[in-house]
Amino acid sequence: MIAEALERAKELDEYQEKNGNTIGPLHGVPFTLKDTFNVQGYDSSLGISQFVGKPYQKSSALYTTLTNLGGVLLAKTNIPQTLLAFECNNPIFGQTHNPCVKGFTCGGSSGGEGVVLARNATALGFGTDIGGSLRIPAGWCGIYSLKPTKGRFTANGIFSTAELCNVNESFESRP
Repeated sequence: MIAEALERAKELDEYQEKNGNTIGPLHGVPFTLKDTFNVQGYDSSLGISQFVGKPYQKSSALYTTLTNLGGVLLAKTNIPQTLLAFECNNPIFGQTHNPCVKGFTCGGSSGGEGVVLARNATALGFGTDIGGSLRIPAGWCGIYSLKPTKGRFTANGIFSTAELCNVNESFESRP
């Protein structure tokens, strides 16, 4: 998503030069999203090959809000397959390693977010957490996180294992 991020940053610079003000409080601030947050035109795979090449037609509410506030999406980050592990590994993107200690895991399921933040590759990162999915990577990667308790962030537009349980026939057509 780097090419799109550079284009967005250019648009924001041009807007500010032309109008003398910013789009919002996140004007030009780079951010990343855990793979589960839907972004129009991109896959949300949960690390499962069946969902590769099936991009979403509608972005998550969080993505839309962040970009409306001027944020610039850099990337969607790696997760463990089906989100159900304390390490970040799946057959699509492979393993994400601890940024501090070679040979160790970064944690899961928001482990990819932990790594990009620990490496100062983004200013803001957004994941999800029910059983330690932010807290474990934060601890293991040497950073801090805020657990998005119920109601702190909308879950509108997130593809998760809960959605897998509601599948009828197939995922041929995605929202």
